[in-house]
Amino acid sequence: MKLFSKLCAFLFIFCFFAGSVFANEFAVGEVLQVREDGFEVKLLGEKIKIENNENFLTTLSQEASEGEKMVLGKFEMGGGKIWQIYDKYRSPRLLVLALLFFTLIFIVGGKRGLSSLLGLAISIAIILFGIIPFIASGLDPLLVALVGGFAIAGVTIFVAHGFSRNSLLAFLSTVFTLLVAALFACFAISFTKVFGTGGEESFYFLSGEFAFIDLRGLLFAGILLGTLGVLDDITVAQIASISEIQKANSKLSSRELFTRGMKIGKEHIASMINTLALAYAGVSLPLILLLFLDSSKPLWVILNSEFIAEEVVRVVVGSSALILAAPIASFLGAYFLRKR
Repeated sequence: MKLFSKLCAFLFIFCFFAGSVFANEFAVGEVLQVREDGFEVKLLGEKIKIENNENFLTTLSQEASEGEKMVLGKFEMGGGKIWQIYDKYRSPRLLVLALLFFTLIFIVGGKRGLSSLLGLAISIAIILFGIIPFIASGLDPLLVALVGGFAIAGVTIFVAHGFSRNSLLAFLSTVFTLLVAALFACFAISFTKVFGTGGEESFYFLSGEFAFIDLRGLLFAGILLGTLGVLDDITVAQIASISEIQKANSKLSSRELFTRGMKIGKEHIASMINTLALAYAGVSLPLILLLFLDSSKPLWVILNSEFIAEEVVRVVVGSSALILAAPIASFLGAYFLRKR
């Protein structure tokens, strides 16, 4: 069972990383015929034959049928270069799925939905063209994640909700909460003695050309970004709630505004913590299942493992940030909105 677990993890990672390591070029081809010894594929206007190669790993993503378009990779094998089926060609289907999602947002959310999509697009651009390249260049992932998190928070809040006093207070609340979460994450990672090596993908960062990447910093960056995805929801909701309470009764003191705002915040916190924990569990479910199916280790050893420890740190730090976001946002909202 242990060997099976390792093999499954290796197969999963190979599908994503093999092309960047071994393949020199990629192209999209259409499978014309499936044979016992391989495939006949139409590639760049020409028909080529791809033979089954026992040295080339075959997964479900590489199984093809006639008329299906596949991603082909040119690999170095046996002293030469040969074309092999690398993966399913999914881009058109992903585009259709994204368009359905955008349409749903527009129908339900209207202009506010479109502004949230713009904020999402900018946030993804910050991650792809800012955070990831800077970490890949060797900069401290902790610092990059913090600066990138502040930028994403600003974009998400101001683009989706407009420039207003409430948006500014929500942004400040998010920034302060992120700073506290960063300090707690540093403590939790050090205290639990995790090193960011719990995932199978860490194998590629332990040696070779990627060895300069700080895995602990990468773990920290992932925790911070995962928390940020839910954090701005709480801060925006808290500030908006306190603003409406203040408008309904302008005679309330800052203390009373804070108390009433926290009553709403406690309800919001309960649902958000569950959302965050389930999101982490859902992403890690396959590897968690493999760990528990490994009968060669007792349960306490599995629970003590690096992988489980990292997931516990993620959930605890993220949930703690969400818990702290409510009083921080409530305090800032009660103080400054009352002063207005």
